[in-house]
Amino acid sequence: MDAIIQSQFPTVLAPRFAALGPMEGTGDRFILTANRVLMEVSRPWLHAVQPISALFARPTPYGEGPKPGINLRCGPVPKAMLDRFVQQARAATPMETAAWIVWDAEAREFQYLPLANISVSAGHVKFERPPLPDGVHLVMDIHSHGELGAFFSPQDDADDADQLCLSAVLGRVSEATPQFVSRLSMLGIAVNLVEVI
Repeated sequence: MDAIIQSQFPTVLAPRFAALGPMEGTGDRFILTANRVLMEVSRPWLHAVQPISALFARPTPYGEGPKPGINLRCGPVPKAMLDRFVQQARAATPMETAAWIVWDAEAREFQYLPLANISVSAGHVKFERPPLPDGVHLVMDIHSHGELGAFFSPQDDADDADQLCLSAVLGRVSEATPQFVSRLSMLGIAVNLVEVI
């Protein structure tokens, strides 16, 4: 079992005198650097490197490793799809609503998926998670807060804990410029991205 875990989630040592190239295929790995541990994820739509530990009290003999960052290989989420969600959220208010924006890696295009509600109110939305065909990847999981502000709730944090996608919340949907917050949910790591749309 240890060998299986290590093959799926390898740990590499950051070279001190050479550069560590990015992952090209699909997978996850941990990188032990001079002063912290990094996590790297690679998908057809995303390449990201983020720290997952505090700075070490004592440096290791290894290199600095890659610079933390986020690269959307699919490109930015189209504004037209975000505008479409604004309209969906306004139509649903005061209730919450949700949608997915997915990336078809073979067709190299985004698709917008409104989600069917299991239960919904002005304070929550629970939706069906549709199965995605091979080669289609969840890029953004977005839901609204009606006339409330945009923020990530403790339930959002729990829902995002095992996800790898952009998570977003739209609030004050009736205002000319709704509030918008987003983050990269990276398998337990949350990296805030945008505060206002």
